[in-house]
Amino acid sequence: MREQCESAEGKRPQMDAISRRLLELKAKALQALGHPARLLILEALREGECCVCDLKPILGLRQPNISQHLSILRAANLVASRREGTRVIYRVIDPTVFEIIDLMGEVVRRQGEEMAEAVSRSA
Repeated sequence: MREQCESAEGKRPQMDAISRRLLELKAKALQALGHPARLLILEALREGECCVCDLKPILGLRQPNISQHLSILRAANLVASRREGTRVIYRVIDPTVFEIIDLMGEVVRRQGEEMAEAVSRSA
């Protein structure tokens, strides 16, 4: 018989359907953040609204590739779009996403410092 893990209170935490759905939505948003091009798009949108034509020189990608990345960000409810004539203008829905990006940058910076320390100690 396999033993089950218990929380500090002695109860095994149960996940209801709402909690599972929330985890799925979080995972979808984090997956959308998991590509350098999409992070670069969000960094450009940090400065304000953009259309694909504004993003092309920043990303160095073709329009269909940029549109695909924007579609993923839209599906994760991270960006919204509106039409302005023939152009589609994109914006970040909730600027809290930038806090997440900044926090991950801090994590990566700290990991880099720890790695540099470990290398210098072993040298």
